[in-house]
Amino acid sequence: MLRFNWCQTNLISLRVVEYTGPESFGNLYSVKSVPVLVRFFELASSQPEVNSHFPGAEVYYMPNKKFTSTWDELVFDASYKDDFLTMAINTERLNRTSNKFTMLEDRIILLHGPPGTGKTSLCQGLAQKVSIRLCTVYQKKQLVEIGAATLLSKFFSESAKIVDQIFRSLADRCEKNPDSFYFVLIDEVESLAMSRESNHQRGEPQDSLRATNAFLTGLDRLKPYPNILVMCTSNLKDSIDTAFLSRCGCNAIEVGLPSVRLQYDILKGQLQSLIEQNIIAHDTNVLPSIELAKQQTIGGSETDGARLIRLLNVIQENMEPPSARFLRQLPIKSISRYLKRKDCNLRMAFGYMERIISSMGSVLSDKNAFIEDLDGRCGTKTPDPDESKKTITIFSNTRKRTWQIFVDGELCQDDRKKIISLLNN
Repeated sequence: MLRFNWCQTNLISLRVVEYTGPESFGNLYSVKSVPVLVRFFELASSQPEVNSHFPGAEVYYMPNKKFTSTWDELVFDASYKDDFLTMAINTERLNRTSNKFTMLEDRIILLHGPPGTGKTSLCQGLAQKVSIRLCTVYQKKQLVEIGAATLLSKFFSESAKIVDQIFRSLADRCEKNPDSFYFVLIDEVESLAMSRESNHQRGEPQDSLRATNAFLTGLDRLKPYPNILVMCTSNLKDSIDTAFLSRCGCNAIEVGLPSVRLQYDILKGQLQSLIEQNIIAHDTNVLPSIELAKQQTIGGSETDGARLIRLLNVIQENMEPPSARFLRQLPIKSISRYLKRKDCNLRMAFGYMERIISSMGSVLSDKNAFIEDLDGRCGTKTPDPDESKKTITIFSNTRKRTWQIFVDGELCQDDRKKIISLLNN
């Protein structure tokens, strides 16, 4: 009873976030047969701290309100995130429990790949997850975010000195605070770790060469301390100095563009989120899996899954393979660009997304965007008693892919169905 009263007073939320073990039918598990690990934690303020010891960096206490949903919102292939989390957890545990002779010297993770694939968010989400796991091991956890490109431009001619100061401060804190754990996120690390050979050949300023040397020296300064993890992201792995890549070793992980399946899951998740927030009006916030959606496309179905599959086809026809960031932003940006009324339903949202895709590439090569324009004209009017008197004529210019409607009377929802039928014939 005392525990219940304490939870009633202090517990804000309770979540089951992970299961490790054999699969069970229907994903139902009994607490009697599965060991349960419980972590109590409090989320820190989402506002970053400005610290004079880390010029140009932002410092967050972890776990943090800002990154509450970051990990869950990331969509990757099965086991990708789990493997990434396992690697980070084991790296910390092995270094904490081993002696200095068997310690993993370079605790550096490099995520590299095209822009917009979720590298930075993956690192932030990882720091959040690991900090929760370590709440019984370390009293304090901090995330130090360093924008390498910003650092070099802001402190040009002094960048080597600033880099050296940051890593000296990190090493000093690790030594003086063994009960604290530090995550370091260096975005666009190629700015700090640019190939010195290429820089020399291009005649780059000596300051950038000195900054690279200071960066590599700073990483070596962190080797003795088990309570730190360095995470780096890069869009230009081929431009990075080989000395830095050798320090990353097998922890240099490529994050590629999403497959068609992941594209579907990302768009599905974003649409479901907008429905839950009442930004999109729809009778359900659960959209079908891609397998079911593909079945629904047979016979020209107008189901939600079929529409989403067709949207993916439009994307493939009109643009290069999209990044995860583009897909996450596509629904809300399309609505904000084209919505001229107060309310938006799912059919309209699909039309807006297809329009914005067509504006970025070739002309939209299907009739869906045209059909969506009917929503503004087809009201809730009751059909006429004698619908046979109403005539609907469509003139089509196939070469320009334009359609014109001529209707004898006011449009209603039944008319919309007739128009779609005519267009599909």
